[in-house]
Order: sequence, then structure tokens, then C-alpha cells
Amino acid sequence: MKTVNRIRSLYANTVEFERDGHRIRPPKELKRAHDLQRGWAAPIRDGIQQVFTFLQKVLQAKNGNAEQINFTIVIDGPATVDEYCEELARAESRIPEILRDEGEIP
Repeated sequence: MKTVNRIRSLYANTVEFERDGHRIRPPKELKRAHDLQRGWAAPIRDGIQQVFTFLQKVLQAKNGNAEQINFTIVIDGPATVDEYCEELARAESRIPEILRDEGEIP
């Protein structure tokens, strides 16, 4: 049960991560990179749902039944990772200037 509670906690943390991301107002120059990160926790939540579906199948299997449970859990990366990396690389050398312009650093 301890493992299930940890998985449940991980799921709750991904939801909180997404909510926190919506509360952040990035500097204008970094808005596109920020927008590309939206939904990044969704593949993790999907993977967790797949784990729970697998566990449900295990619990439903009858003891002593020769039935074999075949299950594959697939966790894909967010679709926007490459685009995000390109956007970040474009802005990376300017981050100190961007933050200074936004009043984030002196």
C-alpha cells in the first residue's frame, strides 16, 4: 500500500506542478518557452493511470488462474520538447538581459 500511496502522491504533485505553471507570468521574451511547457506533466499522469489499470487487472485475476496478464505501460515525452529546447537556446544567451529588463535582477 505504501507504493500505491507514493504513486498517488506523484499524481497529485504533477497536478500541482501544472497549476503552479499557470500561475507564473513569465517575461515577454520567455512566454513562448513557458507556453510550450504546458501539459508536460500529462504523460506522467497518463503513465500513472496505466499503472493503476494494470494493478486493477492483477486484482481482478482469480487466484490459481493460468490466465496471463499482458500489459505494456507506455510513457511518451511531451510533444513540444524539441520546440521548447530550440526556443530556450534562442533566448538562453539573453536571459540575464531579459530578467534585468523585467526587473527580476538588478
